[in-house]
Amino acid sequence: MLTEKEMEILNLLIREAPNYTTYPAEVEKRTFRQISRAGARLACERLAKVGILRSTNKRSQTWAKPTPHYQLPEDKDTFVKIVREYFNTLASSNHISWQSSAMFFMGSPYARRHITANLVRDVLSSRKVEVRMVAKMEKSQGADSDQKFNNILISFPVMPAGGTAEDMKSKVDILNNITTEEEKAFVEEVIRDHYSNKEMSIIVMPILLLLEISPTSLEFFLGDWAPYENGLVHVFNNKDLFGKIAVSGELYGFEMIEHLLFRLIWGAVSDLSLTRRVPENEHVLDAYVSGGRFYSGKQPLLRLSCRGHYSIEYEAGFDTEELLYGGEDDGAPEVVERNPENCTVRMTVTQTGSVG
Repeated sequence: MLTEKEMEILNLLIREAPNYTTYPAEVEKRTFRQISRAGARLACERLAKVGILRSTNKRSQTWAKPTPHYQLPEDKDTFVKIVREYFNTLASSNHISWQSSAMFFMGSPYARRHITANLVRDVLSSRKVEVRMVAKMEKSQGADSDQKFNNILISFPVMPAGGTAEDMKSKVDILNNITTEEEKAFVEEVIRDHYSNKEMSIIVMPILLLLEISPTSLEFFLGDWAPYENGLVHVFNNKDLFGKIAVSGELYGFEMIEHLLFRLIWGAVSDLSLTRRVPENEHVLDAYVSGGRFYSGKQPLLRLSCRGHYSIEYEAGFDTEELLYGGEDDGAPEVVERNPENCTVRMTVTQTGSVG
């Protein structure tokens, strides 16, 4: 947990540009002597010792000799550490509504530099998340089989930040025997299209938007969750997420993280119920919970209106009924688990003529 002085110093730094450095005399001046030079030095030294600040010796305006200057590192590991320490400190003083105090951090230039698609990609990739689908290849006319399609089972690992479709080609797992040139060409096109278009809209952006607006969701996403392994593969749809297409784990192959999405969605809803506002961010303009403005027709749990004239609707549900398998002659029935939350998630993204 951070001290009051350490929090104040972090609040000074997170609003600055990348690589901004400060030193104890400047901290004293900027805090109007609420933090003395000696107090600032001790606080900065401790933050540097635990890996939150980086210390370098530089000359300042007040000293001829080089003295320690401090800055926020811009790497992902430090960002994760700061999120945990910062949010834990806020929660220790107000565990009921700490999210309201976290809005300052969420809207800061530092947070906005790090809550990006690259962060989402790196976390999902490091947890070995895969999107598993069945690509349906239309058979050529005159094929012997009565079936119109070849079902090709494909497992797509999430592409890390900086990766390319070409990089990922060798990492994709094809669960069928691909023999003909036509099949090979089809699979290459599916892989290229998935990493060039679909992965961003199916998984990355829906998660990123929730992280941008919700400290609870951000903290959970950076925490110790694990993907769910159930071995299922579902039908691949050649359309992307845009254009009034409903998406669920069953249809779009994100069963491994459906339980994660469930927690992120409900985390965002909980935070919005407390803060009633969206922090400054790169994409989300407004949020509506259960329709917000009671439009006619069925309302989603959460709708986010975004820059670029599109909105995304989230539905996340569960029930208390247990699905049982077996019993009687087979012995005691077993509980069938859809995922760790026994939940279902669906998302719909629509292009709009106007936002709001």
